[in-house]
Amino acid sequence: MVYIPRYWLGKSAAKAMDEDSEHHYNVLPCRTAWLTDTDCCSVLPVITRMGSVITGNNGPYERCRRPHVEPSFSMERLILLDRTGSVSTVDCLGQFTLAFYRFRRIYASRIFIVTMDLDVADKSAIVLAGSKGLGRAVATQLFAEGASVVITSSDQDNLADTVQEIRDTVDENPDKLQYRVCDLTDPDSIESGMTGAIDDLGGLDILITNHGGPPSRTFAETTLEEFDDVYQGVVRSTVQACKIALPYLEEGGGSITNLVAASALEPNVSGSLANVFRPGVYGLSKTMANEFGGDGIRVNCVAPRGIYTDRIEYKIDMLADEEGISIEEAEQQREEELPLSRLGSPEEFGRAVAFVASPAAGFTTGSILHVDGGWSSSAF
Repeated sequence: MVYIPRYWLGKSAAKAMDEDSEHHYNVLPCRTAWLTDTDCCSVLPVITRMGSVITGNNGPYERCRRPHVEPSFSMERLILLDRTGSVSTVDCLGQFTLAFYRFRRIYASRIFIVTMDLDVADKSAIVLAGSKGLGRAVATQLFAEGASVVITSSDQDNLADTVQEIRDTVDENPDKLQYRVCDLTDPDSIESGMTGAIDDLGGLDILITNHGGPPSRTFAETTLEEFDDVYQGVVRSTVQACKIALPYLEEGGGSITNLVAASALEPNVSGSLANVFRPGVYGLSKTMANEFGGDGIRVNCVAPRGIYTDRIEYKIDMLADEEGISIEEAEQQREEELPLSRLGSPEEFGRAVAFVASPAAGFTTGSILHVDGGWSSSAF
């Protein structure tokens, strides 16, 4: 079954929408938009003033940069969702041939949310730090596969917005997607959030650990307090969540999948905080895989790199500032470091993690799956 595809809007794109008096848009920065039609799904970028995205009956408009993909389809309406969950529609008539482009912060993905029959329809899952970015992509995919999912975050408003947006996007029982406040910097919040989520689910089969990205610092720029904070947010929070989950996973077997950036395997100078603590999660994962494999518990890591999220926007901004180049040039640098020569979509990452966490990967444990466009240079 094919669900609704999505693309991500940056601040520049949203500003152009706000200034367009000829059409009604209801989109805030960095939120989700999608379209539906009777026979098929695709993605329609709608910012025409920032570079052409449409050719065919309604164009052509001025083009920008290189095309990403060119599908053809008949579309009825475009649905736009804002931060509060309000929905507005734009009617679209006729046949279109679309050329997708990347222009500054506009990212158009041709990746659909497609179910893969992963045998998780009767499974219960917790996704830590799941209100945005990679965690949200994983939660969306697991929910689309039929799992009962609880997402966590430190911000209740973001959680409520995200849950409503995912429910509106995916054709599943909305009661199977819930949220719990869980601040990974606070051990008491982790305890209450995890135990509350397990109570909500009536057990646990899948735990996805995740954490926010540590600030980029050289070693000389760091403070001892920052090392303490990142230890709590990356290592200790993961250990605590796993210890809470293990007794429930032991009841019927299950999986723990730790999301750890691929860059931890190849440290760079400005990532001193991440370089110290993220490899510890790899070690923890392998240790638990060896210790609890006999209990039917699988433990793996998925290592992302170059997936287009708010975190990547932050890194592109930082690269542009550090090297005195434009945003477009910085973004192109990030693309050119990948053998695939493009950034990945959250949907691509979500599907990979859902597979690793599911019974479909039942003979995989103690492993690291790289979802990085080929960035890792290691042969093993």
